[in-house]
Amino acid sequence: MSYLSNPRIHFAGAFFTNPSNLNNLTSNYKQAADDQPLTYDTGKYNNPTGVAQFYFRDCVVTQTVGEDGLPIGNDELLNAAVDTVNTWDEQTDPQGNNYVLAKIADLDPDMQFRTEIYGLRIFVKSANGYGFSGAIKEPQLRDLFFGRGSGDNPGLQIACGTWHQRIIVDQWQIPQSGKSPVLDLLSANGVMELDIKLSVDMFQTDPQQQFSVGNRYCYGRLLATIGPVAENDPYQIVPGRRLYSSLCFAGMEQAQGQPNILTRHGAEECVEKGEHSVQGGSQQAPFWNNTDARVVTRAGNTILLIDMGTSTPLKAQSNGVFDIGSDLQIGYLDTNNNFVAFANQGYTVNGSLATVSQQLQDYVTLSAANQYRDSCYLKNAGVVQLSLTTNEAAIVEKSSLCIQSDSLTVLKENPGGYYANFEMAACRMQPNETSTSANQPVILTAYMYGKPMTVINKDLFSVQFTPQVLSYDQSGKNPPTPVDTTIFSAEVSSMPVSGKPGQFAMNIKTGPGQSLDNNSYRKPMDSQLCFLKATSVNVLIGENQYMPFPLYIPAVAILFWQNQWISNNPTWAGNIGPILSIYGKLYPGMKGILDISDEATVKSFAKGMYHRFNLDIQDPAFMPVVRDMSPATLNMMKTWLQQQYSSQAGEPA
Repeated sequence: MSYLSNPRIHFAGAFFTNPSNLNNLTSNYKQAADDQPLTYDTGKYNNPTGVAQFYFRDCVVTQTVGEDGLPIGNDELLNAAVDTVNTWDEQTDPQGNNYVLAKIADLDPDMQFRTEIYGLRIFVKSANGYGFSGAIKEPQLRDLFFGRGSGDNPGLQIACGTWHQRIIVDQWQIPQSGKSPVLDLLSANGVMELDIKLSVDMFQTDPQQQFSVGNRYCYGRLLATIGPVAENDPYQIVPGRRLYSSLCFAGMEQAQGQPNILTRHGAEECVEKGEHSVQGGSQQAPFWNNTDARVVTRAGNTILLIDMGTSTPLKAQSNGVFDIGSDLQIGYLDTNNNFVAFANQGYTVNGSLATVSQQLQDYVTLSAANQYRDSCYLKNAGVVQLSLTTNEAAIVEKSSLCIQSDSLTVLKENPGGYYANFEMAACRMQPNETSTSANQPVILTAYMYGKPMTVINKDLFSVQFTPQVLSYDQSGKNPPTPVDTTIFSAEVSSMPVSGKPGQFAMNIKTGPGQSLDNNSYRKPMDSQLCFLKATSVNVLIGENQYMPFPLYIPAVAILFWQNQWISNNPTWAGNIGPILSIYGKLYPGMKGILDISDEATVKSFAKGMYHRFNLDIQDPAFMPVVRDMSPATLNMMKTWLQQQYSSQAGEPA
C-alpha cells in the first residue's frame, strides 16, 4: 500500500520556502574563512538573507477517492483546509507550546539533489471539524527533473521534484461516522500512520517579484496525495513499479565521460544553453520524468495507478497545464517488444469513461492560493488510473508497462520489470563508523513487475556498487568530479530484512579521516562528499543517472565528516569563533535574529544556543539549520557554550 492506492486524498495549493543561496557554492566556504568577499551569483534563485523556512499556503482538499477507486462527491473533507506551521497564526501542541516552522536544507553545496525537510507538520480540517493532524517524517528530495519547463513564465525555476514520506498521525477528528467516507476508511482499526507524496514546481526565483500578486517570490505550486500504508512497506519508495524516460535508456552510453552536474545552477545552465539533447532516433521523443506505478486489486477489479504529477513537461505559455500530447496511450510491451495499448484508457465513472487524458486535464482554480502562485491545480494531483481487463491483469504480471504520446514512447519499465531504489538516499557519517551504528540504515528495495524480490539474483539482476569521493580541481576552473575511492565501503545483504519483503539491508562503513591540507575547498567545511554509485547492465537503477544531460544523482550521497577541527579544550579564538564566523557570513539572514559571529553576543545567548545544538537533528529548531556540523563538532560547541553560561551563573562547568 502507499499514497498510490485506494482510498486516498488529493490536495493542492501553494508552498513557500526561502533557504539562503550563499551556501550553494563550496568556494564560498573558503572565501568566508579567508574573510574574502563572497560570490552571490549562485544561479536563478537568489536569496542571501533566506532563513530556510518551509510551509504550505492556502492548500485545500481537491478530491477524495474511495476503496473502489471512484471519487467521493459528497465527502465532508472536500475543500478542507490543509495547513502547516506558518508565520501568520500560531499552532500549539497539547501542552500549549508553539510549534516551530519546518526547515529545508541541502545535504551539501555539491549535492543539491537531496534536499530534506525537517519538522513539517500537517493540519487537515474542514469547516465542520473533520480531519486529522500529524508530523511528517523527514523526506529527501527525489526525482528532481529539469525538463518540465517554466511554461514561459519569467523567473520560474524550471525544476520540479517530489518528497515522499509517512505522516505520524497525532489525532483523528471525525465528529460523525459516514459523513467522510475517506476518513472512516483511512482511520479504520486505529491506524495512526499515513503515506504522503508532495510534488512541487513553478517556483518563483526572482526577488523583483516579491509583491507580485499570483507570482510571488519564493512561492511555488504544490500537488499532493495522502493514502494508506502497510507496516512493512518502505517509507520513501513506492512498493511497486518504475517507469523511466525513454531518453534515459538512449542516454545510458552517451552520458558516459561527460562532466557531471551536481547542482541546480549547473542543470539550469545546461538546459538554457540547449546542452541536454540525446539522440534517440530519427524522431526525438519528448523528455518526460521517471515516475511510479502500481497495480491494485479491489473487490475483484484491477486498477493501474500511475503518478504523473511531475512526469510530464509543461505547455509553453501556460499557467501550469501539462503537455501530454494529442494522443496519450498507456499499455505494455509484448514478447516482441511491441507496444500494446490497454483496452480501457481510463475508468468508468457515472456510466462514462474518464480517460487518462481527461484525468490529466481536470484542473481547478484555487482563488486563495492563486494570490501567491497563479496556476491551475489538478484535482487528482496527477495520479491517474485505468481499469484492466482480467486478461490484461494477468499479462502485466510479466510484461513491462509503457506510455506513448503521439505514438512515441515517453516512459517504460526496465526489461524484466526490474526496479531497485534506495530507501535512504543521503546520510551523514563520521570516521570509522557504520551506517547502522550511526542509526542511518540504508535499505535497497527491489521489485520485479511490482512484486518484492526474495533474493538479489546476480544472474538476472546484477547490481554493482562503486564507492566514490568528490575530487576538486584546485584551479577552480573545472567542476568537481566523482572518482573511485576506498575511504568507505558498502555491502548489501543477499536476503531481505525479516518481515520486510523486497527490502535488503546495506551496511556502509567509513574508514579513518582523510587529510584536507590539499583540498582548499572542503577544508573549511571539515568534510568529504562521497557517493555510492549503483549500476547494472542494460537496467536503470533508482532515479537513474543517465539523463539527457549528465546530472549526477547517486544511489546514496554521504556527507563524510573529517573532525579535524576538534579540540578537547576549545577557545573562542582558536576553535569556536572561526567556525561560527563562517556561518555568520554564509547566513546573513540570521544576523538580525542572532549574530553568531560576535563573541559577546554568543556568550550572552550561550544557554539558548546550547539548547538548540542539543536538540535531535530531526527537530526543526536544531542548530545549525543546514545540519552540516558533525556530532564531534557539536559536542565541542556544547562544551564551550556550557562553560560560558555556567560561569555566568557561578556554576561549576
